[in-house]
Amino acid sequence: MKSLDIKHLKLLIILADTQSLTLAGKRLNLSQPALSHQLKAAEGIVGAPLFERQGKRMIANPAGSLLAKKAEQILNDLGFMLKEAKI
Repeated sequence: MKSLDIKHLKLLIILADTQSLTLAGKRLNLSQPALSHQLKAAEGIVGAPLFERQGKRMIANPAGSLLAKKAEQILNDLGFMLKEAKI
């Protein structure tokens, strides 16, 4: 079974925040096609759509919002864990 990795988690957080693949791409230093591919892969792993297109905006649906919030918690926890491991 495949699982979401750190790049997917970062994409979910930033895309939910910016609501734009273009702006998310600038923050992540990735092209829009690369981000579209990552989003499609994440949605495939989850088994459900996570964002809805509304014009040029990408709006997180309830599943996308939940996963973006959880992704932020996971990455924060990972950061704390790495800091503690260096002590």
